Amino acid sequence: MALAEKPATMTPSNQHTLPPSPIALPPLDASKKPLTPSILPQIALGNPKAPVYVEMIFCLTCRHCGEFYTTTFQKIKPLIDSGKIYWIFKQYPMDPLALAAASLTYCEDDKKTSETQTQQENDQTRQDRYTRMDYLLTHQEAWITRVQKGPPDRLHQRFEEIAKNLGLTLAQCQACLKNQRLIDTIVFQRFDLQDDLKLTALPAYVIAIPALKIRNLHQGVLDFSVVEAYVKKIETHPTRMTK
Repeated sequence: MALAEKPATMTPSNQHTLPPSPIALPPLDASKKPLTPSILPQIALGNPKAPVYVEMIFCLTCRHCGEFYTTTFQKIKPLIDSGKIYWIFKQYPMDPLALAAASLTYCEDDKKTSETQTQQENDQTRQDRYTRMDYLLTHQEAWITRVQKGPPDRLHQRFEEIAKNLGLTLAQCQACLKNQRLIDTIVFQRFDLQDDLKLTALPAYVIAIPALKIRNLHQGVLDFSVVEAYVKKIETHPTRMTK
């Protein structure tokens, strides 16, 4: 679910809490934007009706993104589990390695089976999507080191070596790495995010409280205190909390 209500104007946040050297973003070549790809299904945690929305924009090979996920995000999860925050993950691949890894997180989603799947099967597909992303962020250094070894033209073969860790068969892994429609869709999301947010660093976060018409952009690794402050805004306006 995207931000259902786009409050007023997005403004850059105070960045005094940012650590040095967030990953810088190179300019995008608009001529390489895919024409008409489909929309990526979301990877998200929490209740879509939560009063605070957070969109985390990240790259699977970004060290700062991985460090945030394995440290600060784990402190934020109780706020998600308690229904105060709806957290959406949006991938912004910066290199061929990250793009290939991103395609594997969405691997089963390119199958057009959603109309025939049961709710339980759809729930499992969503969970699998998150589980793959979780593995790639949690074990970031290990899989990057493994996949980077060898010539660039054998990148896909080296990804096949970690397919089992992602819960994929070899055939599924091969099909997704070669699925140009899926890859184009992931790249399209990157262009859309850049067009909308004018990003200069990763990770980046759009934090919104629709009921209070707040929607801010934070760039660089986010401190827990910043997220906590948004939750406190809602707690001090209980009558305006989204039901």
